Amino acid sequence: MTATIVTSAPVMVGTIRNLSVEGMMIETPALREATRLLVKSRGRGVRMGRVHRRAAE
Repeated sequence: MTATIVTSAPVMVGTIRNLSVEGMMIETPALREATRLLVKSRGRGVRMGRVHRRAAE
């Protein structure tokens, strides 16, 4: 599912790969751990969150 990721500027487009009550896995350009963000997706509304960990590159 495509999502808009807002941290500040610029706004990024990402893909939600997994969504659950505990959190979500998103694929998007580099975000650092502890970054606060807002995720907007069609039909799911807006969710606020923070990056907890990143996948190994």
